[in-house]
Amino acid sequence: MESRLLVRDCRELLRGFPDGCADAVITDPPYGIGAYKGDSKKVALLFPEVLPEIHRVLRPGGALAFFGRWPTFYRWAIAAEEAGFRQREEVIRNLRSPAAGDLGSLGRIHETLYIGSSSQPKEITFNVDDLRVPYHDRYRDGKGFTRLRGGRKGEKMTRFVPNPLGARPPSIIRSTRVDKPRYHDGQKPLADCEWLVKLLANEGDLVLDPFCGAGTIPLACANLGRSFIGMDIEQHWVDVSEKRLADAARQRNLKLPLEAD
Repeated sequence: MESRLLVRDCRELLRGFPDGCADAVITDPPYGIGAYKGDSKKVALLFPEVLPEIHRVLRPGGALAFFGRWPTFYRWAIAAEEAGFRQREEVIRNLRSPAAGDLGSLGRIHETLYIGSSSQPKEITFNVDDLRVPYHDRYRDGKGFTRLRGGRKGEKMTRFVPNPLGARPPSIIRSTRVDKPRYHDGQKPLADCEWLVKLLANEGDLVLDPFCGAGTIPLACANLGRSFIGMDIEQHWVDVSEKRLADAARQRNLKLPLEAD
């Protein structure tokens, strides 16, 4: 499928997609908090409502990743399991500084990412090697170290040798609250979205985002050579997404295949 943006309720749009057509769904649903407090329960229930359709349109082993935070994140994780997903990872976004809010509460400096598979977790595309990070100082000489396997007396000593590509990416990632310019209240940093796209989709794969907002996840896909379909119920956000994609394409001196409906 060609990359495109669609303007309509994702609950209606997803019903028109064939089974198993997508390689990954990466999305940032409305949390049902903050700006949405007036109708928070209705908004928070929207994502669980579409999870069965998301599961249907993903290929076997296709990845689902979504951003979230307490309290809705944990309800969504349970709803995902009920829809047929199997959780592979939980990733913490370390935002490093608390947001303005209730001074009687803890200073919240984190949000959470869910990563799951439409079938068995081991079948998921999981490009760890593309995201490896430098080792700590004691591993950088490449010599490794000797350790007692399992920690039991008399058990064979084994030698750990660092991977030449680096250490596995950690499950806590350093992040920020938002990139600038800020287009949307819920906008996530482009670097976080690119991290997810690299991890969960190969070049040429199709990534769906049913709640694309200002289009950061489609932009991450375009930057990394993945196809995308972004959906939003409001024309305004599709217009914003189109402009961001076109501006980025001009900067790359590439012609972006984009078809807005």
